[in-house]
Amino acid sequence: NCIDYVLKPIQEERLLKAFSKVETLGVGTDSTRITPDFFNQFMKNYTHKTYKKRFLVRTGTKLSYTMVDNAAYFYAEDGITFLVESNSSQKFVIDYSLNELESALLDPQKFYRINRSMIINLDNLLEMKPYQNGRLVLSLTARSDDAIVVARERVNEFKSWINQ
Repeated sequence: NCIDYVLKPIQEERLLKAFSKVETLGVGTDSTRITPDFFNQFMKNYTHKTYKKRFLVRTGTKLSYTMVDNAAYFYAEDGITFLVESNSSQKFVIDYSLNELESALLDPQKFYRINRSMIINLDNLLEMKPYQNGRLVLSLTARSDDAIVVARERVNEFKSWINQ
């Protein structure tokens, strides 16, 4: 009973063509006709999302920016969120929470929240090793004072995310 096949990212032109095909075939009653409101809501949910490209960072009183691709990981400590650059391991304070970063600002294909206080950039992952209690310890291109550990409840999801 298929009428058309539309792939993501959805192209408006292709979707309109599929909708007009439905109407031409006379599928549905007046109550199920495709209205402009339906189309607008549909497109709102499926438009291509853009993610943050750079972050304004603070070092003391100085402001600068760093590209998101240069971030090895983000972490939160005492209510402050830090961005750690790959290779240099330099830390910068940023004005976003980890929840904001995870839900709207970072590309979920490249960034993953491994525990309550850290989001890593997959491009900076060097290796994974088994750790205590079924967790994983990660090695990244940036140095860290503490072990970078994937929470036990996130290990399977993390492995699946990497194995896409």
